[in-house]
Amino acid sequence: MEHKILLSVQELSTAQENAECVVVDCRFILEDLDAGFEDYLDSHIPGAVYAHLDNDLSGPLTNIGGRHPLPDAGAFAEFLGRSG
Repeated sequence: MEHKILLSVQELSTAQENAECVVVDCRFILEDLDAGFEDYLDSHIPGAVYAHLDNDLSGPLTNIGGRHPLPDAGAFAEFLGRSG
């Protein structure tokens, strides 16, 4: 499969059927920490997993890491493993 940024619905469906990808839904609203997950539960691509910005995609806050620093590589690998 050619790698590109956007996939058609058919290309995504084929990739999912062939287990070539896992769809990760990471929508998030900074003002409402639960809204992204609620929207995911309401409507998401079948088979998609949810990644919470604070819990799954960010590491602990430090003085140099910004608002959402990258997570520790091991913690992120665990999330990816749980996600398939």
